[in-house]
Amino acid sequence: MRFLTENDIAEGTAAKHFFFSAIVMLVIGTLLAIVTSFRLAWPDIFPNDTPWLHFGRVRPVHVHFVVFGWIFMAFAGAMCYITPALCKTKLWSERLGLWNCWAWNLGMVVVFVTLINGLTTGREYQDLIWPVDVYVLLFMLLPLACNIWLTMLNRRIDGLYVTLWFFAAACLFIILTYFIGAIPDFFPVTGLAEAYMTWWHAHNILGLWITPVSAAIAYYIIPKISGNTLYSHKIG
Repeated sequence: MRFLTENDIAEGTAAKHFFFSAIVMLVIGTLLAIVTSFRLAWPDIFPNDTPWLHFGRVRPVHVHFVVFGWIFMAFAGAMCYITPALCKTKLWSERLGLWNCWAWNLGMVVVFVTLINGLTTGREYQDLIWPVDVYVLLFMLLPLACNIWLTMLNRRIDGLYVTLWFFAAACLFIILTYFIGAIPDFFPVTGLAEAYMTWWHAHNILGLWITPVSAAIAYYIIPKISGNTLYSHKIG
């Protein structure tokens, strides 16, 4: 028995695994949304002695599977596909990307188990307890960022297309956003300060991750589909 080497893994494998996983997360997240919708409309539709079906437990799981499962993993797949294409090189490590994808899926299992059993901080979009936060940073976000950054450093072209600037910055910002948002897990932050930090974290997931990565993908896809070059790289 031996472990896979870089030569054993075909190009694009990590991206494909991320995309497939994102689809699975979307399906699970949608099913959880249906459960929460029924629970909200008809509170007594499920037995009250099943706490893991309560609205307050199912909704955080739904949110995390849609945001950290579907959206994040779809973006990770896009990054692992687009970055090598624009850098005219291979992904720095397909093996790291594949490992990162499996670690991400394992992380989502942990997210499901902890939240559905009521192990939560109670802060919206930052519901995970601190051991899970550490896992998210070290085994989900950081490996992805390193793989993308190192691919850019090993590019075979001069300069960086605008999409790559967005990718590079977004990887840094999401790590900083998640780290700062988790500070109340480790230090006694309460009251208004805690509310500020909670929603700073929540809004920056949108403003510093989802928005820039979406723009980056658009900068890549639209010229591809239209057959035209980007109108202005400076504006981008």
